[in-house]
Amino acid sequence: MKPEIFMDDFERTEDGDRLFSSLGRALTLATRFESNCRGLAAILQLTSNPSAVLETDEALKEFSGKLYKRSLNQHIKSSVVAESELHKLLDRARIARNEIAHELPLGLCSQDGINYLGEDVDAGIKELVATIAEADRAVCFVLTDITNDHMPTNEFLKSYVDRATAWVCEE
Repeated sequence: MKPEIFMDDFERTEDGDRLFSSLGRALTLATRFESNCRGLAAILQLTSNPSAVLETDEALKEFSGKLYKRSLNQHIKSSVVAESELHKLLDRARIARNEIAHELPLGLCSQDGINYLGEDVDAGIKELVATIAEADRAVCFVLTDITNDHMPTNEFLKSYVDRATAWVCEE
């Protein structure tokens, strides 16, 4: 007999493998979004006062250390105007990212399963991923503009959310 706290259902099923695979890809997209927000915050801070950050090796290490300790919410707040449409979009994606990174894995491991997403778990994951992909597209577009990188085509930008969502959710 084992205490109830231990996980003991290690059966692999086709449906379970599909869900865990989708969760892994969703987490990859969520992490990418967070990394892009961190990059945007870094670039904006560097361009506003480059000499303060790049003056010494110690200043650069301190800047990097602070950058990685900041939360996604702090990166968003430091990068965009509060209550702007972009801020609202990034904040919705932050909430979706937190659900994918924290709530969804717990739901998959709980006795009750992932009922909090409703009966259609796939639709719930798809909605979270679409929110993150939309925000990631916006952050990438801003980063591309700031860095003077080659702009993607309108077709690429229009299809980004659908392609990211299909990558996560379709078998």
